[in-house]
Amino acid sequence: MDGRPNVSSLVWINLNNTDFAICRPESAHVLDVHHLYHKNAISPYDGRALAGVVKGTWLRGQKIDFQNPLGRMLRRGDV
Repeated sequence: MDGRPNVSSLVWINLNNTDFAICRPESAHVLDVHHLYHKNAISPYDGRALAGVVKGTWLRGQKIDFQNPLGRMLRRGDV
């Protein structure tokens, strides 16, 4: 080991922008539906231990902080 943390990153490159997430696949967490960021706050994984933790997500080069929306609402037929 070279002293750097064991952090894997996944990068998607688009022609106009860059979106990526930094993950720690060796970490684990217990899913709590009260901490989900989507409309339907139910999950069959509630209370289960899951492998891997997302440490940060960037959209168009800006870190997502869940306080300031960066995206746009997609409606059926817009895609």
